[in-house]
Parts: sequence; structure tokens; C-alpha cells
Amino acid sequence: MLTNTSLYAEKVSREMLISDSQKKHGDLTIFFGTCMGEGKTQAMLEKAYLHRQKGLDVVLGNFHPDSLSRRHAVMECILPNQFGEIDIEAILHRSPGLVIIDELAHNNSSGSRHKFRYQDIEELLDNGINVYTTLSVIQLESNSYMMSNRIGIKAPYIVPDIFFEQAAQIIPIDCKIEEIIRRYNSGEITTSFLTPEQETVFFSLDNLTLLKKSFKKLISFRKNESLRQRIEANKLEDISREGLRLLVHIDEKPKTERIIQRAKELSYTMGAPLFAVYVYTSDSLSNTEQDQLNKNIRLAYRLGAYVIRMTGDNWISEMSSVIKKEKITHLILEREPYKKWYQLRTPYPFEKLIKKCEDIDIYILSKESSIKRKRKISTAIKRPNFTASLTNYVTSILITISFTILLYPLISWVHPQAVIYLCMIILAIQSLFFTTGPILTSAIVVALIIDYFFTLPFGTFTLYRINNLAMFGLFLSIPLINSIFANRLKRQELMSRKREQATNTLLHLSKHMAFVSGIEEVLKVADKAVKESFDLDCTIILKDQNDSLNKVPTFIQHLPINEEEYEVAKWVFSNRKSAGRSTETFMSEEKTFYPLNSVRMRMGVIAVKLKRPFSPHEELIWLTLKRQISNTLEREYLNELATQTLLLQESDKLYKTLFNSISHELRIPVATILTASETLSTIGNDMIKEINNEIYTAGKRLHRLIEELLSMSRVDSGRLSPRCEYYDIQDLIGPVLQQMKIELSDYKLNIDIEEDTPLINMDLVLMQQILTNLLYNIINYVPKYSQINIKTHYENSLFLMEVSDNGPGFNEEDLPHIFDKFYRGAHVPTGGSGLGLAIVKGYAEAMKGTATACNIPGACITITIPSEILIIKE
Repeated sequence: MLTNTSLYAEKVSREMLISDSQKKHGDLTIFFGTCMGEGKTQAMLEKAYLHRQKGLDVVLGNFHPDSLSRRHAVMECILPNQFGEIDIEAILHRSPGLVIIDELAHNNSSGSRHKFRYQDIEELLDNGINVYTTLSVIQLESNSYMMSNRIGIKAPYIVPDIFFEQAAQIIPIDCKIEEIIRRYNSGEITTSFLTPEQETVFFSLDNLTLLKKSFKKLISFRKNESLRQRIEANKLEDISREGLRLLVHIDEKPKTERIIQRAKELSYTMGAPLFAVYVYTSDSLSNTEQDQLNKNIRLAYRLGAYVIRMTGDNWISEMSSVIKKEKITHLILEREPYKKWYQLRTPYPFEKLIKKCEDIDIYILSKESSIKRKRKISTAIKRPNFTASLTNYVTSILITISFTILLYPLISWVHPQAVIYLCMIILAIQSLFFTTGPILTSAIVVALIIDYFFTLPFGTFTLYRINNLAMFGLFLSIPLINSIFANRLKRQELMSRKREQATNTLLHLSKHMAFVSGIEEVLKVADKAVKESFDLDCTIILKDQNDSLNKVPTFIQHLPINEEEYEVAKWVFSNRKSAGRSTETFMSEEKTFYPLNSVRMRMGVIAVKLKRPFSPHEELIWLTLKRQISNTLEREYLNELATQTLLLQESDKLYKTLFNSISHELRIPVATILTASETLSTIGNDMIKEINNEIYTAGKRLHRLIEELLSMSRVDSGRLSPRCEYYDIQDLIGPVLQQMKIELSDYKLNIDIEEDTPLINMDLVLMQQILTNLLYNIINYVPKYSQINIKTHYENSLFLMEVSDNGPGFNEEDLPHIFDKFYRGAHVPTGGSGLGLAIVKGYAEAMKGTATACNIPGACITITIPSEILIIKE
């Protein structure tokens, strides 16, 4: 269970209910340049050194000794971990103010927590640590096409544009091209991923000019984004919604990668957001095509595009609806090959789209010469799928042969054309159950059988005749066409069935989650939904009462979790990100761990063992299902919390009622005991007087306890209304000392009242009670003949009263609980109710003041009351 004690309900903090965006996040500063050798690392170290001189804790996450000057060497370096990469755990443990990480573009070694270095930095930022790093324009993913196709060199490591765009600050390091060439010629620039021949090409004037243009384009885009964000922050008109908006289509083709990269380049040039649309149709994709599609979608995400997924058979209609809804202004296409004579009447799909959306501009990208295009008769019909199991082939052929055997005895009464028609009907019926391959094979078999057994002369093949060739053509074409359209209908039916199944699953889940009660029941429904939707076993680990992940799976444990996997689950819970198989974090794990994040808080982790990566359609269903489970868990958790809070309120109400009743009932008999004891003390011998004196002392102590209980009841009721007026400080201290003259007779008093103390605006009765309780507290816990100090001070409209002693002081472990009700330290003498200081704090806060405790080295309690200077108008 999430919580099993009412105490936890009382201690829940507001931090649990705030969103991630409200939590502290580190700032990323990127020192950005055109290429290597411009001085990015040196500029980064110079700025970090200035922060170090100002007292900021600056550490080096990684460094190259050649980059460090002597003065920079004083900055402490956290040594690499066992894989030779940045030691994230060591940095998180130290939690410095700033971490220096050179070379943002880097792939981590096998066995590291993350696959890429930018993911390491992302984790540091999520934990509130600021990071300085370096990056070149050649290492941005959107420029990888320019590097490989225009310059002819591929960068070994790249960084997603979306990470670059989320940086808090981009510091451009702009070095002139002539200076870069001079440094290269003089040997000041070294590259590890370029051969000597490639270096010569890379550092040519034309290529450096091309890179410099891209660099300035990105800096300009960054400035425009900063301006747009400031406009939005000031609640002015959002210029981005009325400006340019680019759209690119995603499909399963390899060339789409280049189109998306080129579209991102245009997005930077035009300063416009990029949208990418994928339409999930009924067309079946091979494993290779599905992998390429997933790759293209991930690329669009990494480049910072807004990815929109649609479902429908007519993808042109879906695309046009997206264009109208998102107010797209520019459509980015690749140049299509010239049409052949037989294609002149067949429009390209995008030509139909343009006719539907005539108010958008079209950008045509140049065709990549390295891609060899296959001639296609039509883009409307895909290549038939001939793949089928051997059983389907054999079954289809046997059905065809059996039917012709049944027709053979009728050969003398039935015309051969009737046999042909009947066989075509059988093939048409088979197309409902088999794919194109078996149907086409059966058509060839039945054509040969009819030609041999049912056509004159019998027992011979006469396919060379024109009419027999026509018959053979009919047996091939008609079943082929029937099979293609039947398979298309099957795919559409399958897609509709999948959509209906997904809709029904989510609908049933929503219905069950709406009426389910209790966290255990929620987990049962969640386990059933995951099993029915994806045929996956799952393990759910919820958080405990301390807002940490439980050490054992909660209720459901279809998949055993070992110690190593539990550490991965802890990381997922803390960082609210997925990890494990099919992710880029903890990739070596067999299971995949997903965080259960609701709208306002994190609930736990769900672990599954994927048989294969989710398709785009399945991923959408999985994310929806996971969010539904998380929100329901949050609802049940808050319901439990509300129930426990209500029980606490009712219990507290009953406690206060009994508290007041008992306190008032005890007050009268105690007063009677004290009066009788005073009367008896005037008569009798010395022994009787001594006994009476003990009775009086005990009665007075009991009376003080009752008064404290009543005072605490007034504080807890919330109806304490101080009556503040201006009093002289002597009116506060004098009566209290006179009242406690006997109790204070064995202590040394030191009264320090600041001269020229003005009249203090306070409730005199409450302040006298505060001072009385503080003095009694010292008497109870400090040995006799100790010194008691009372010091007052007035400054900046605040009245301060310090009451201290020269005793042993408070224990350090007791300081946070000094003002708690009924709290008494573990190593203090008996006596006292544990209410005196709680009343002090309650009375002080009632007058909008504070009460604090410390050691100086004896115990010291300071009361602060706001009080303006009294101005008397004549």
C-alpha cells in the first residue's frame, strides 16, 4: 500500500503536489562554435574560473590535460567512473554549483548508464546542477546531411537539436575563418576522427564558409526564440502562432531521414516551428520498414519537431486536416522523378494534397543523386504480398485439385467454359482466406488442369493456342486482382479491429477504474489490462510512506526483480524517465521500466518484458494506458489521504473536547486543595506545617499543569485573539519576577534592558505568560544557583526578548522538536509537562511573532514580536 499510518497523512508536504516544471532545474550553458580549434574549451574554463574565485563550488566532470592552464588546474576534477566516462553518481553526491563537461557530442562506453553524454548532462540538470559544455555546429544532428553530402565528412558523434534548443544560454565563440585556417596550418588544431586527406578538405575556405553560415543561422534562430519567449512571458501577442509553420511527412522510406534533416535546416533559416505527420494506414509493413519508420519518427523528435500521429486509410485526407488545424503555411516535399508516358494521367499523391490545400506554399527539395529510384507503374497500388506459409500453399492447391476432380465426371455434359467459370468462383472464394501467393499458385495449377483434362484434344497441353493463352491470362489476372483487393479489405478490417480493440480496452479500463475502490483493486485491473492489450506480464512497484520506492514489488509480481533491476527501477522513479530494453538508458537490462507519473505526483514504476519494441500505434495505446493507471492510483492515494486526514480531524476534535472537559473538572478540586492547605498551614505543629507545605507545592504544580493544558487548548482552538496595546517593558518583566520570587530565589538573575526602549505593542497577559513559562522551563531543567539572563532589544520595528541560562543547553537532536507538544528530551530530568514551550510558540505566533531556540552555549530562546513605534499626535 502507499501508506499505512495516519501519521504519514499529517506529514505530507506540498512538494508532492507540485508539477515538475515548478521544481528546481539546472541551467545548461553551451559554448557554441563552428568547428574544433576556436577556443571554446578555453573560454568555458575562463568563465568557470571566475565563478570559482567568487566562491562557487566548481568541479570538472571531464577534461583534457592539454586544455588546462596552470591556474585552471586548481579546479577539482571528479575522476571518471569504471567505464572511463563521467561519474554521475559522484557528481550527484557532491552536488556542486557548476560542473564543467567538455565535448557535449560523445557516445558513452558500453556498460554505462546512458548511451550518450547529453543524457548524462540531462540527468545532472534534472537534479538542479548547472552545467557548462562545448559544442560545434558540425555536431548538430540537423547538420549531419550537410556534413556527409556537401562536405563529404561524417561527424562521429552528434547531438539532437531538441537538446541544443533547450539550453538556458548559448555563448557563441565566433572565430574568423582566416584565423581557423592559420591555426590549422600552424598545427594548433588536431582532429582525431579525420584522416589527413579529410582534414585538407574540411579546413578549405569553401567548407568553412558553409559551416560559418550555418553557425550564424543557428545563432540568429536562438535570438529570435529568446525574443519570442520574452514576448510570451510578458503576455503579449504570440507571434509564432501567426507566423510561418512548416510541415513534413514521415513514412517508412530511408530517404525520409534526409527530408526531415533538410526540413529542420529550413526551420532554422525561416525561424519557424517544424511539424512532422505520420499517418498509420492499413498497409502492412515488413520488419525492415517498421524499423525504418520508428527510426524516422525518433529522428523527428530529436530534431525538435512537433510529431503528430494520425490513423486512417486515406492519408491525403488526414494530412489535409492537419494542415488546416495547425495552420500550416509551408509544405516540404522532395522532387519526384519525371513521369513516364504511361503515368501522365496518374497524379502524384502530393498533387492531390496540393489541390485540397491551395493556400499553402510548397518547398521542393532537390533529389539526392545517390538514391536509385525504381520505376513504378502506379503509386496507388503496393506490391502484392506473396509471403505465406507452406501449409497455405498446399491447402489452396489441394482445394483446387479436389474441385476439378469433382468436375471431371461431368466433362461430357458440361461445356469447358462453364468449368472455367466455376474454377474462377472457387479461386475468388479462396481469396477471402489466403494471400496472393497461394491464390496465384492455385490459378496456375487450375489453368494447367483445365488445359490438359477439359480442353480438346484431351490429354495434351495446348497453351500455344490463342484462346488457351487468353484463358491462362484470365486465370492469372482475375484471381490476382481479386486477391489484392480482398487482402486490402482484410488489412482494413484488421486495422479497424485493432482500433476497436484498443478503444474497447481503454473504454473498459476507464469504466473499471472509475468504479474501482482501493489500490489493490486498481493494481488487479491494471495487470489485466496490460495482459489483454499487449500480452505482457508486468510488475508494479509503488512508492512507500516516505515517498521512496518500495523495496519489494507491490502486490503484483509476475516478473521477479533482482537487486540490479531494482536499482534501475529506483533511477526511473527518481528521474521520471523510462529505462531498460528498447531505451537509451541501462540498455543491457532485459526488462523495460516505465515511470507511473500522474498529473501532480509520481506513483511508482511498472516493469514489463517486451518481446519486441512497440510500434507507433502500440506506443500511443501504451502511453494512454499507463497514464490512466497513474491517474487512478493518484486518485485512490488522495482518497486514502483524505480519509486519514478526516479521521485525524475527528480524533483531534474529540481530544480537544475531552481535554477541555477534564481540565475544567480538575480545576475546582485543585483550587479547594490549595485553599485548605493554606488554611491548615496557619495552625498545628511544625510537622503538620511541613506536610501542608508539601501538599501546597504539589497542588500548585498540579494547578500550573492544568493552566498549561487550558492555555494549550486555547492555542489549538485557533480562536486566540491577542489584545495588543502599548506597554512599558517594565510592565512585562517586573510582575513576573515578583510572582516567581520564591522559585527564583536560588538562581542568579541578570536583567539587561536596552536603554531608550520604546513602548511595545503587545498583549501583556500573553507576554507575561510567555516569560513565566520560559523561566519555569529553566527552573525545571537547570541546576540551582545557575545564572538566568533576560535581555531585550528593539530594532527595525521588531521587539526581541532573549531568555537564556549557563546550563548544559539543548541536545542537538532535540532542537528541531523543542516547541512540539508533550516533547521532552531523552536525557533530561523528570518534571515538566512538555507543554510550556509549545504554549510559548503558540502565543508568540498569535501576536504574529516567532519563537526560536539555540545554544550559546547554554540554552537560549528568543521571542520576536513586531511592534511599530508609537507616535503621539498633539
